[in-house]
Amino acid sequence: QILSSLAAANIPDSNSNDGSVRSHERNSPVPIKPENWPHRYPAKEHCSRCGLCETSYVSSVVDACAFLGDGMSRIDSMEATVHGRQRLNKEDEDAQTAETPTAADESRFGVQIRPMELARGKGVDGAQWTGVVTAIATSMILTGMVDALVCIAGVSKEE
Repeated sequence: QILSSLAAANIPDSNSNDGSVRSHERNSPVPIKPENWPHRYPAKEHCSRCGLCETSYVSSVVDACAFLGDGMSRIDSMEATVHGRQRLNKEDEDAQTAETPTAADESRFGVQIRPMELARGKGVDGAQWTGVVTAIATSMILTGMVDALVCIAGVSKEE
């Protein structure tokens, strides 16, 4: 009934091409429509399309997006707080043993305690992964370790 009332009121969409925002929309975040990518997205052509802008949490993008403001450079200061140290650099490689991560690994994957390769059962034909990360992420959300997950999927060249 509410939706039909809004439709009857003929209230324009905030994602319209004229860029107008109505007073009732100023107090609540309005997701950006996917078809408005990249020109209406805050990170424009740098956007990875993680999906946050397409949710009601779009107002958090300024703080969460790796491609806005300080972006990924925030990781340097956060790693020491979260992991007790920053990732290894080339100068640290002298202290490396067979059981410690390399600077190259940490530059790509972040701080590691002990690198390990994981596989979860038999892989799915045509899939790149075996589901380990999905299983870990599911466990983390179910146990309350995290409040949310951002999931990304590849897109074929045909799409």
